[in-house]
Amino acid sequence: MQGVKRIFFIPPGSSARTGKHLLEDLNLVFLDKTFFDFFRERGMELYTIDAWRPESHNDKEDALAVFNHPDEGFLLRAFYYLKFAGKGRGKYSVDKKTLNVLLGAFSRKILFQAEPPIVMPWPYRHMKKLKKEYSSVFSTIHLESEGVKYFILPYNYTDRFGKNKIGEHFDAPKEKFLVMINSNARPHGYFKYELYSERLRAIKYFCDKPGFDLYGVRWDRKPFLHWSYAPYVKKVWRGSIPGDNIESKLPTLAMYKFTLLFENSTFPGYVDIKLLDPLVTGTVPVYLGAPDIANYIPKGCFIDMRDFRTYNELEKYLRAMSDTERERYRSNIRDFFRSEQAKVFTPRYFAEVVHRAVQEVF
Repeated sequence: MQGVKRIFFIPPGSSARTGKHLLEDLNLVFLDKTFFDFFRERGMELYTIDAWRPESHNDKEDALAVFNHPDEGFLLRAFYYLKFAGKGRGKYSVDKKTLNVLLGAFSRKILFQAEPPIVMPWPYRHMKKLKKEYSSVFSTIHLESEGVKYFILPYNYTDRFGKNKIGEHFDAPKEKFLVMINSNARPHGYFKYELYSERLRAIKYFCDKPGFDLYGVRWDRKPFLHWSYAPYVKKVWRGSIPGDNIESKLPTLAMYKFTLLFENSTFPGYVDIKLLDPLVTGTVPVYLGAPDIANYIPKGCFIDMRDFRTYNELEKYLRAMSDTERERYRSNIRDFFRSEQAKVFTPRYFAEVVHRAVQEVF
């Protein structure tokens, strides 16, 4: 008789160090209960890797799913070691030595490379090696020509926030003009695709314009590459809102008519879930990122920053927009959330992607 298949997750970040299983803290990998129920109904159980024990390992029934293979470059590993030393956590869920043990123990291994090359360059530079190491490899950027499958990160815009949250924030009064909620960061590779510096150029332009506010983490620091922008940041920075702090982020976004939304890079297919935040709040996003964004979010739901030659042109367009025209964008957003197209961002859809991947390796 066939046993219950078990999938052990190595979640992104330092989540696995918490000692919690996925069902005890659904925010660990931004999934919800329906994701786990989906697998249980199909005879599979999901656990974080801290639940795995070598003595109970059954290679015929167990599979390993890794979210983000860590950078193996010496300089980056040394940087993260020094950065997190003594803080009880790390940049990645498991260290290289532990990951190698796990990869050796499991015959069935699936990699979901969620971070783009701008953040984690090593896996993309060594994709041929990883394709030999793993049974199947997925990425959030399009690399199908290299034999890598594509996936979209899930966004729990209903189940995660509650059924009424969309209406609550969507219909909130939009009395403020323009906001930007992005972190202050720098690229680690593939520099020609980065948009971190574009965030700074936008801040420099809008810092003296009425009605512009900046939120996000690390803007109170001065990275050595961007020290000259500190005076512009100081004028408009209103405080830290981590990207995953929905309790603060959504009510803040809901106060504004528009938001400047920069991805960290311009790779085709890379659509970060932060684009869904302003759509949930009915704040019209001014977007710059994936060049093929209209394949995932309808053009009528956002303003494409590439349509404007300068920030001055963009500002004039936003300030001249009538309430009627802005409401058209918001109506399109409502239609999007009711459409089949929105389903690719749901945990259910992601569960189907993972389930197919697991079935293929068994």
